[in-house]
Amino acid sequence: MYSIFEEWPESEWEELMNFSLFTKKGFWELRKSEIKYVPLTVKNPAGKIISFWCFARLEGEWKTPYQAPYFEPFIIDENLLPVLIPQIISHLKSKYHQKISFILPPAFNQISKAIIHTITENNGFIEKVEISNYLAIKANRTFKENIQQKRKKRKLKSLLNSNYNIKEAEPNEWESLYQQLLDWRQLKGHRNLISKEWMLKAKTAFPDAYQCLQLRDGQNLIGLVFFMRTKSNSYYIYSLITNPDFDKDNPGLLLWNALYELAQKENVQYIDMGTSMINNKINRGLLHHKLALGSVMTKKHTLVC
Repeated sequence: MYSIFEEWPESEWEELMNFSLFTKKGFWELRKSEIKYVPLTVKNPAGKIISFWCFARLEGEWKTPYQAPYFEPFIIDENLLPVLIPQIISHLKSKYHQKISFILPPAFNQISKAIIHTITENNGFIEKVEISNYLAIKANRTFKENIQQKRKKRKLKSLLNSNYNIKEAEPNEWESLYQQLLDWRQLKGHRNLISKEWMLKAKTAFPDAYQCLQLRDGQNLIGLVFFMRTKSNSYYIYSLITNPDFDKDNPGLLLWNALYELAQKENVQYIDMGTSMINNKINRGLLHHKLALGSVMTKKHTLVC
């Protein structure tokens, strides 16, 4: 048996073990005025940390994550899961006998596959499956070569020869650029999950993790992508959007190309493009668009026990 402590690891340890952004103490503390949460640090008999989890305590439910796409626990060795998972579940239910739900990273993450297997072996079940996509980054392959649809390849080639330019957003531009993203999302009927106030707080807390690229034609703002560097080897795309007046020209291809090149430069291995769902159904148009860009389809699971 392992010992479970309701405490956070040291921040230096988070960096050393390459914690996901959505797992870090600083990320959870951005919501501390909204919820109560319990960090769980698991140690072996020698006092070494072997795992870390965090759960929000909601009405009748333990939930991880809270207001994030997924929670990626730290586990030093997936072979420990058959003992570790039942102990985590028992610890939570001994405090408050409530439903426990986990939203895990997309299933291309090896740990997610192992956790899914272990939870279902311990009387848990899969409550929801969402279709997701990711781009695998190749050092010796361009984004244009990665695109599967010939028409999109030709379009990107044309756009690359145009006068559009891309630059990183400066800190003093974040508020106005995010407001523009909110306005465009509203015009397109997209639901917004992150308020401007919270996004600015997150940028202040994690200035290197929260990033934005802007696409311009001279002084005209044509497109934006807000994304997070969730780990040293991965990006998560929150929103990539273009000015509705320019959608017919498909300028978003330039933002995807810029993301791919930035990922190559920063030794990022994959870009999580998010789910392709609307009202719990597959958004086939969005899914086919992502597949045409050369992405791989995968699944994101919500498990309950």
